Formats: sequence, structure tokens, C-alpha cells
Amino acid sequence: MIKEKLLELPLRIFNEKKDLLILMNDLEIKEAFIKTWEVVESNKINNEVDKEGKLIYSSDVKRKAELEKRKLENEDYKNLLNEINDYKMKIEFKKIYIERLTNEQKNLRALCLIEGDDAIE
Repeated sequence: MIKEKLLELPLRIFNEKKDLLILMNDLEIKEAFIKTWEVVESNKINNEVDKEGKLIYSSDVKRKAELEKRKLENEDYKNLLNEINDYKMKIEFKKIYIERLTNEQKNLRALCLIEGDDAIE
């Protein structure tokens, strides 16, 4: 039983690490999309003028407040933030699971050293 486990664990750990890498890449893509949205909205806010050609949001405080307001009102933005939080949670759980598998592998190796050939069978 221990031998079988020791033989299967490296592949399981590899697959979990591969899945973790994919999750992290997907998270980076979503975070980049959020940043892009914020830059685009900031540019729109910075360039909005009234009928007379005067800037609507003339101070930095007003521009930041308007950006925050738009973030709260935009459903796509809020959904993407929720997805990002879900990804972060999945990544943390995946790290914990990989650590558990790695610890199991170390413990089984230690048992083999302690018990010798009897433990492997």
C-alpha cells in the first residue's frame, strides 16, 4: 500500500501544481482586464466636458469619486471582482491541498526509512 502511494503521489502532486499554474494564469488575465477597465474609465472621466467645454470632474477627488461610483454601478465589473475573489480562494485551497500531498509523501518516505522493507509491502 505504501509503495503504491509513493509511486502515485509524484504524478498527483505534478497535476495539482499544473492546475494551480492554470488558475494563477487565469487570475492574472482577469486582474489585467480589471486594470484595463479602470484605466479606460479613468480616461473617460478625465476627458468628460460639459456643453461649454469645461471639465466636469476638475479635481482629483471628484475624478476618484466618479471612478468609484462607476465601479459600484457596473455589473460586469462587480461580477469580475467576484470571479477574482473566487479564483484567489481556489488558489489558496489548491496550495493547501498540494502541501497536504507533499506532507503525505514525506511521511510515507519517513515510514519506509523507519520500518524498512516491511513498510513498503
